[in-house]
Amino acid sequence: MGTKRVPWSVVDEHLRTTLERVKNLPLPHEGSTPPRSSEAGEEQSGTATHKFAAVPSNVTILQGFGRLVDPNTIEIRSSGGSNAALLQTITSNVVLIASGSVPSHLPGIPFDGRFVFDSDDITTIGRTPHKIVVQGAGIIGIEYAFIMRQLGAEVTVIEFMPALLSALDVDVHEAIVEQLKRTGIKVHLNAILEVLEVPPPPADPSKETAADRDRPESVRVRVRPRGKGSVPFEIKCDTVMSATGRVGNTAGMNLEGIGCTVNRRCGVDCCFLPRSPRSCVENLILVLTCAPDIVTVDTASKCKTDLNGLVWGVCTRQGT
Repeated sequence: MGTKRVPWSVVDEHLRTTLERVKNLPLPHEGSTPPRSSEAGEEQSGTATHKFAAVPSNVTILQGFGRLVDPNTIEIRSSGGSNAALLQTITSNVVLIASGSVPSHLPGIPFDGRFVFDSDDITTIGRTPHKIVVQGAGIIGIEYAFIMRQLGAEVTVIEFMPALLSALDVDVHEAIVEQLKRTGIKVHLNAILEVLEVPPPPADPSKETAADRDRPESVRVRVRPRGKGSVPFEIKCDTVMSATGRVGNTAGMNLEGIGCTVNRRCGVDCCFLPRSPRSCVENLILVLTCAPDIVTVDTASKCKTDLNGLVWGVCTRQGT
C-alpha cells in the first residue's frame, strides 16, 4: 500500500465531490422550523456573498467582524482591523461565542503554504508529496500520515511527547501502531522538529504553480531526540505538515480586554470555569470548537428569549 504516487488531480476531484455532498447535508434545526423566504439562501456583505442554511424565525444574522466592548456589548466592523468601519453596536443579555478553532502554529515553524503547512491548508497543496514530515502524532497528525502514505508519499512523523495517541483505548492504540509499522510510516517519539531550510518564494508568487513546487528533497529539517545522549539528525523532504493541536478562533475579539482569561487546555483555547458551562466573565458562553452557522443558530433557536434571538457569528479565516 502507498508505493505508487497518486496524482493530486485525483485527490482534488474527490475533495470537491465530498464538499458538495457535505453542503447538501441537513443541519440539526432543518425540518423542525420552516425557513422564512427572506432568510434562506444568500446574504450580501460588501462584495462577498455568504450562504446560510434555513434560519429559524427567532434568529437574526448579522454579518461582520465582532469585538467585545464589555460582556454585553459588541462592536461589528467591516473587517478584522481596529480601524475598520464600524457597522453596528449591539447589546445582549448573553453572548454565545461559537467561532470555531484554527490550527496551532508553534514558534519557529515557517508556515508558508508552499512547502510548510498546517492541518487546514494542507488540502491546498496542489501536489502529491514525495516525502513528507508530519509534526505531531495526535489524531489529526496520524490521520494525515495514513492519507499521505496511501497517496504514495514517504512519511515520517515527529512527536514531542514520549507516546502517541495515549488517550485512546489500549486495543485501538495497539492496532494503530501496528498499522503504522505495516504501512512503512516512520515515527520518532520524544523529539523536537526544526525546519532548517525552505526554498525562497519566487519574485512573482502569483505565477508560481503547484508543479513549480514539486521539488523532491528541497526542504531540510532537523530532528532532535530529547533522550539523554541522543544525537540529532537531518531529513530531506519536500513537505512539512504541522498538526500540534487547535486553538480557539478568538483573535481580535478582545476577550482579555474585558477580563476573560483564555487558557489553553487539550489543544483548545477555553476559559470555562471547572464544572461550569459559563466562562470566567458573567453572561459570556464559549463554544470554541463549533461552526457558527450550524451550532450557534440551532442553539440560539432553542434558547429563545435567553439569548434575545441574537447570534454573534464572527467570520473565520476562510471568511465563512
